[in-house]
Amino acid sequence: IFGCDEPDATKCEAIAAAQDWFEDNYPEYEFYVNLLPEYATNEQLFGKLNGQEGYESYADHVARFCEIVNPYIMSYDHYCLKEAGGYFNGFFQNLAIVANNTKLLEEAYNWEVPFYIYLQSMGFEFKSQMKTYEHWSWQVYNSLAFGVTGVQTFNYWPHMADKGNGNATITDALVNRQGEKTDAYDYVKKTIDDIRAMETVYLSYDWEHTSAWTKEGASRSGLLSALNGWEGYVDVNDQNGNGNTTERLNWYTDISKITTDQEILVGEFSNREKEANKAYFVSNASDIQTPALMGASMYASKENAKNIAKTYAANISLTFGNNVESVKLYKPSSTKPGSTKVDADAVIEVKTPVNGTVSFTIPLGEGFFVVPVYKA
Repeated sequence: IFGCDEPDATKCEAIAAAQDWFEDNYPEYEFYVNLLPEYATNEQLFGKLNGQEGYESYADHVARFCEIVNPYIMSYDHYCLKEAGGYFNGFFQNLAIVANNTKLLEEAYNWEVPFYIYLQSMGFEFKSQMKTYEHWSWQVYNSLAFGVTGVQTFNYWPHMADKGNGNATITDALVNRQGEKTDAYDYVKKTIDDIRAMETVYLSYDWEHTSAWTKEGASRSGLLSALNGWEGYVDVNDQNGNGNTTERLNWYTDISKITTDQEILVGEFSNREKEANKAYFVSNASDIQTPALMGASMYASKENAKNIAKTYAANISLTFGNNVESVKLYKPSSTKPGSTKVDADAVIEVKTPVNGTVSFTIPLGEGFFVVPVYKA
């Protein structure tokens, strides 16, 4: 049951009452509310409560919602890709804030709290349509690095009008206005097929924390800099900076060194049945809005795909402790969007550490679920 979309803080008590009523009368249904994104204005976030103590930041907005509503499901939307290139603020920070609050809810309830996100699959309000598979997959796999368990599209069907507020273009979505499938349909279907193949393993782990890495280690700029204060084991009421390289490496149970030639995210997860066993979601967070990618499809030609993949693929090395015997990489398939071939089974590559180190390459806009196999 979709209770409310993008409420301000003044509606939290009414939402809590509605959730309780549905729980009492229709317990077989899930009740959830979808929250605003980080780039919403304070007036949108708080209404008449704006500026009062505890109602001053996006982190406050999410925290007050959780305190008052005690939701069984967390959900929000974030449409970050601008039509002219660049990003609307806070995509990674938004993921971190909601992920940390979801974790606090799980600890309070002692049960699983699903974490959903609506992602951008069409152009509207000066946001970009999905020009390439990577424009979609980048959103999805970077979200999985923060423990997201459900991805939804905005939208499947486009609006009937082709212009919106401010004369902004409204593009086709997964289908066009005649109901015919677009390229975006194939982009979304590929990620669905690939994630379904690995989801049983992924969903057997709980998210713990995520940090960003570049070839300079802990330093970063742009989108990744917004994660400062939201990495490692975060107290959502006391952000103390992102830490240096050594400090942030200590947050990982099995990993002692991370090297990369691109911007990446590395999220740590704990096995639900054996908490000491960890897994890591590693995603290629390289800038998907670069001029090189804005005007051409990755799959316009084999040569184009080869050149772009070579430039923006992330070459990564992870160094593990002596207790790790091998590592399983759960990967997206190499099937191109639109192919009729579907890999029903997960694509698994097993690697044996060399001097403790495992190296692999993640294509632009994708991510691997890295599962250590421990020595007996």
